Amino acid sequence: MRKQSKTTNQTFSLPIDLSKELHAYVKRREMSRFVSEAIRKELEAKKEELRRAYLLANEDEGQLETASEWEGTIGDGIGDEIGEW
Repeated sequence: MRKQSKTTNQTFSLPIDLSKELHAYVKRREMSRFVSEAIRKELEAKKEELRRAYLLANEDEGQLETASEWEGTIGDGIGDEIGEW
């Protein structure tokens, strides 16, 4: 089990059917923990998905070549004027 950390209140909308199911299966006093764990689980899945995509892109020869070509633009002055936009 995770160590209890500081919390923040969030306001967001849920579809009515999902809200009804949540209230039907999860006790009110357990709802914050339940939702936190569900979000944490989905975030871990998203991070893993992004990690795999990154590793796949890193294996792509064309992607590596393109990245190398773009590295040549570092320090060429592009972006110096971004604050002026």
